Amino acid sequence: MPSGPLNLGDLPSEILDRILDYVGYKGAVSLAGTSKGFYNTLYDEETGYWKREARRVFKTPHVDSLINKVPWQHLFRGMAKAHVYTWGQDTDGKLGHDRSPPRHYMRSPYSVAVPFEILRLRSKFVVDIVAGGWSTSFLTSDGHVYVSGCLGREPDSTAEIKFPEPIFQLSSGRGHLIALSNKGRVYTCVNKTQGVQRVDFCVTVNDSDPGYLTPDKIGKVAEDIGWAKKVVGGWDCCAALISGIGIVVWEPSDLGEADAMCYRPSMRIINGTDYLEKPPKGIPAEALAKVRKHGSIGEIIDFVLGEGYLVFLTITGKVFAMRGFDQEAPVELVHFSSPEGQSPVNRISGNFRRFAVFNKEGVVRVGDVDIVSNNVKGKAEGIKPIGRPDFTGYKIVDIAFGDYHGLALTDEGRILSWGTESQMCGSLGLGDRLPGMGGRGFADLEVTEPEVVSFRPPGQGAASIEGEDKTKYYAFNIAAAGWHSGALVLGLDEDYAQEGNRAPEGSVSEAYDEPTQTPDLPDWVFDPRTLSNGGRERGHRGIRGVTGTSFSARGSMSRGGPVRSGLQGHSLFLPSRPARPQERQR
Repeated sequence: MPSGPLNLGDLPSEILDRILDYVGYKGAVSLAGTSKGFYNTLYDEETGYWKREARRVFKTPHVDSLINKVPWQHLFRGMAKAHVYTWGQDTDGKLGHDRSPPRHYMRSPYSVAVPFEILRLRSKFVVDIVAGGWSTSFLTSDGHVYVSGCLGREPDSTAEIKFPEPIFQLSSGRGHLIALSNKGRVYTCVNKTQGVQRVDFCVTVNDSDPGYLTPDKIGKVAEDIGWAKKVVGGWDCCAALISGIGIVVWEPSDLGEADAMCYRPSMRIINGTDYLEKPPKGIPAEALAKVRKHGSIGEIIDFVLGEGYLVFLTITGKVFAMRGFDQEAPVELVHFSSPEGQSPVNRISGNFRRFAVFNKEGVVRVGDVDIVSNNVKGKAEGIKPIGRPDFTGYKIVDIAFGDYHGLALTDEGRILSWGTESQMCGSLGLGDRLPGMGGRGFADLEVTEPEVVSFRPPGQGAASIEGEDKTKYYAFNIAAAGWHSGALVLGLDEDYAQEGNRAPEGSVSEAYDEPTQTPDLPDWVFDPRTLSNGGRERGHRGIRGVTGTSFSARGSMSRGGPVRSGLQGHSLFLPSRPARPQERQR
């Protein structure tokens, strides 16, 4: 033991590690300048601080499936300088471009057929991109949300959506947005000009519904019961996975400005989705029996909500589905679970009428709403995964679906696209490799096998992707919906920046004038040439935006989830100010 006073930096590295986790990356960098103990803990790769922080800050469960061999602190800085690209149908302002793309980027007057950067977002530290039917939304590291395009019938300009508190996870449907705050509250927005409304779950479950767990039985027993773990904006509905309650589904509400605070929707609780693998200690016997009832289904780790159907996977590695939301019990999609000898399915993505399930080896199985219907009806045909694109030679870590096109993200940071480019809208992002650039055609373009999306300007090697310097363009997040697409890409060297990427004076929206999201990091040199295959563990990380379900000492989901204890905690089922019940107007 030291004879003099004990300095904070002299504490064991395990304690210093937890302190750094608690204060966040900006505070961690500041503390590293105060003592050698903090400095060594922060910058020693063995402690894993920057790896954990990358998972927490960037809302992608596959972060450590992508990058290998590069030190994590340098990777973090490269991702913090991410460039935001969008492409596809350029109507309703949903691509968010702050200047007009050059003519040779466009296949028609209303389509951008090559990824084009949104310059105004460079200083915003964007950590997630979410596509909706008529919009594209962006989540920043500080929990701010920006939306380009339309949610309802409001003007199509880009604007920040003001939430009462920082947002942790974001999802979008055709014409609505749903968000989960870092305190566990759920918000929806159906019109940018009207603002957001908090979803009040207090009357969702009560003693008159004996089949449901009630707040009186479990909500006051343990802090990890009754908390939203993930939210999903389905095509025309919303859903939330609530621990100990299950998946709840409801229609978003447009109540107008007078009722902007909160609303109590009419909800359906999906049968068989409330199982808990490790119920909290002290839970009453009746409630314990309920959360342990559906052991054959297992605890849910991820789910998607499409047009009138729900698909989820559980800790057992099995995949289940429902067609409609009044079904008595979920039906297992037996052909979507991994066969013996393969790693279990551990992640799912989907939108509109299609979905895909993955395992950590990159095995992909694609399904659609018809397969769900056939399984629910007990048919013998049409129940297996549909023919998917040939991904031979690629390891797929994420897939995003638009209405009729798809994007796949590889572990080497490449984006593959395939499907139908409706009316030459540009959603595939393949530029002059497809016909009609600079024209006025409106024919559908079909791409049956996946093609690599190029970030080079047309005429500068875009037609020959094999020679493209992929270390300059490394995508780590993708989005698609409707007839448009988007991606987050590691900061590019200026020599390879797209032509026309210098913003003219006065082109930046007032909503972005204050660079509050600029990362305050050391002046590391990020060298993308260090990106290559290597020895880092690969695999998905379960629910998007939620990196674990174990609890750390400070009461949050293991270095990745919403803070849920102490004064910052807030149960969805705690009493709140009543809202006037009104009928849904949309």
